Amino acid sequence: MPILKKEEKRIFVKNLIKESEGKSLFLTTFKGLTVAEMSTLRRGVKERAGRYTVIKNTFLSRSFEALKMQDLNQFLKEPIGVVYSKGDIIVMSKFLVGYAKENEKFHVRAAWLDGRYCETDQIKVLASLPGRQELLSLLAGTLQAPISQLVCSLNAVITKLVLALEEIKKKKT
Repeated sequence: MPILKKEEKRIFVKNLIKESEGKSLFLTTFKGLTVAEMSTLRRGVKERAGRYTVIKNTFLSRSFEALKMQDLNQFLKEPIGVVYSKGDIIVMSKFLVGYAKENEKFHVRAAWLDGRYCETDQIKVLASLPGRQELLSLLAGTLQAPISQLVCSLNAVITKLVLALEEIKKKKT
C-alpha cells in the first residue's frame, strides 16, 4: 500500500465508514491463502452481493470506533480481511463457513450483523439455518397443503360417485 498523507488517511477512513454503514461485516483471517484461493474467495463473495477486501488494521479500528463497533477491535491483532455484505446474511455466512471448511487457512473470526456483534459459533449457527428461498418454499408448501388436501377429498367424493353410478348402470343392463 502506498504511503498516504494524513489528509488522505482521514478521507480513506471516512470512505470506509460510509461503505460500512448499513451493511453486514464479516472479519476473516486469510494468512497462507494462495492468489488462486483468494480469487475464488473474492468471486464467491461477489456472487453473493458482497465485497472482500483487506484493509490496514489502524484504518479498521478508527472506522469501528466511529461506527460504535468497538467489539470488533479485539480481532485486529493479525491481518484481517473484511467481507462487506448487502445481500442475504444467511447466504453469505453459509458461503464463508463452507469456504472455511474447504480451506484450513481461512477462518471467519467475527461479524457485525444487523447492528450486533456475532462470534464464530453464532455465525456457524446462522449458516446452518435455511436460506430465504428455502423458507419461502417451505411457507408456500405449508400454505398449499390444506388446499391440496381439500382438492383430493373433493376428488375422492366425485370418484366414488362415478364408480357407484357405473355399478348401478351395470346392474340395470
